[in-house]
Amino acid sequence: MADDPSLSAMQKMQTLLGNSRIGGGHSLEVAEMLHLPENRELHELTSVQTVLQLSPILSKIVEQGIQECVFDVDRPLETIQFLFTGAQFLTDGDVFGFSSSEIRSRRLVTQTIIEKALGAEPGSFGFMSPLQGVE
Repeated sequence: MADDPSLSAMQKMQTLLGNSRIGGGHSLEVAEMLHLPENRELHELTSVQTVLQLSPILSKIVEQGIQECVFDVDRPLETIQFLFTGAQFLTDGDVFGFSSSEIRSRRLVTQTIIEKALGAEPGSFGFMSPLQGVE
């Protein structure tokens, strides 16, 4: 999908990030297992690999967005890695013991930070729906 020339950078971002919440069923069970204290090391390794594997893909999309004049960022890969790591750590699981409303607030701020860091138009990452998926 990241290599599809028929899609704009924003369409690709929406496809990849618009459904980034963990769903129900099996994936929810896996997430709950990763958050158990005895699985902390596995969770950390999984998080690191997620960042390492997905950052180059997202960076390539950001580079396309720079060409399309929808993003304005000097170091796409490093910026994506920083954003991805911070957002994943801060809003994933119960690491900080945030309430549901606190997680919603962090997700909303994450959207704004992504837009500013990538030099995107305010509201352009609204598809991330930071208020969905948390009760």
